[in-house]
Amino acid sequence: MSEHILQAHQLAEAQTIGAILLDGNSFAEVAGILSAEDFSDPRLQNLFTIAARHFAKGEALTLAGILAGAGNNPAVRDLALDLKGSIGTSAHIVADALQVQDAARKRTLAAAANRIAESAADPSTKFGPVLDEAQAALAGVADGPGIGGPKPLADGLGGYLRDLEARQKNGGGLRGLPTGLKSLDDILKGLRPGAVTVVAGTTSSGKTALAVQIADRVAEHCGPVLFFSAEMTAEELTERILSRRSGVDHDSLRGGTLSAADWSRLTQAAGEFSNGAGKRLMVDDMGGLTCGRIASSLARENIRGGAALLVVDHLQLVRPSGRKPSRYEQITDISGDIKSLALRFGVPVLLLSQLNRSSTRDARKPNLSDLRDSGAIEQDADSVVFIHRDQGARDQIDREATTLIVAKNRSGKLGEVYLHFDMDHQGFAEVHNE
Repeated sequence: MSEHILQAHQLAEAQTIGAILLDGNSFAEVAGILSAEDFSDPRLQNLFTIAARHFAKGEALTLAGILAGAGNNPAVRDLALDLKGSIGTSAHIVADALQVQDAARKRTLAAAANRIAESAADPSTKFGPVLDEAQAALAGVADGPGIGGPKPLADGLGGYLRDLEARQKNGGGLRGLPTGLKSLDDILKGLRPGAVTVVAGTTSSGKTALAVQIADRVAEHCGPVLFFSAEMTAEELTERILSRRSGVDHDSLRGGTLSAADWSRLTQAAGEFSNGAGKRLMVDDMGGLTCGRIASSLARENIRGGAALLVVDHLQLVRPSGRKPSRYEQITDISGDIKSLALRFGVPVLLLSQLNRSSTRDARKPNLSDLRDSGAIEQDADSVVFIHRDQGARDQIDREATTLIVAKNRSGKLGEVYLHFDMDHQGFAEVHNE
């Protein structure tokens, strides 16, 4: 091997290219792992690019073809000949490629850290934008490169048919996470990976209570939930969960006026929650929520296996990362960024949103034009569910009567779901009209 190859990652780079030169068919094993930019040596970048070009055209990868692609570049040609004669097997190409990828990601991390340090040292920049830049940069590194790009639809056909067969055997199961509300699941077919479900309503309509109930159920039965609360503290969310689980009046919990029986029920509910969903329902209640912080948390959770559900409460309280002049443009960017995160991490998103003030002036049912601040919310959402209650009704039973209006459903039908909102215990239950 040439004397210039000194460090371990440089050795892995050389061995990866050498294996491709030795056995052209081995390129297929690393095509989805590496890109030319992952190589630190420009000559190796050149050789990988030539190989990728041949591979993309379906041409055989031979030493002669690679040398021809190098043209009048003696440094690249000489290195190719040197590597071809130095590698005895291509059996370790994947392990070498992963080492190359790891080193490349470390270089990217170092570069990101340098950019962050420069921005932080600039006295003209404010803390918020620097923090957003840092979180977005580090999230991108943590997420890492994957096997991206267009794929033939046929590649996913086998998985789709297996999923369809499994759902048929189960009597027509859901395509995503169950919400725990059967009538809603019948319409949405569950909360699907990569899909954004917007839950919109007026102030105090029960958006957060519904989101907490769904998040609690998913954490209990399906996996980790990341809940970003820009309005309520983690303690307030826990209080709602314990009220619903224990049957202890919510006002009693807030006021600290519990009977002995209340304490008994509360203690039992708290123990069950602590040993179950409480370990997997993770709440971020810090102020100044940004998409960069959400991305960073998703990336960290991805390392541990990925989040089952992402909840954002609520859209209008997410801080814009750029300096767009109008609120419309800011919300448009935030909405698009959240949809991108859903697709990037393959996670279902429950995105809460306020309605325009005009929709609160009467008891009419909301529609898509009532979504606050930007039409992009409707465009980016896969489903839009309005939560509607007549909060001005005199009778509490009428105030608790709730309708979920599925006004948009990209993958299915529209419809309405009728619920009863138990205000005393912050929970929803289905109402089946006879």
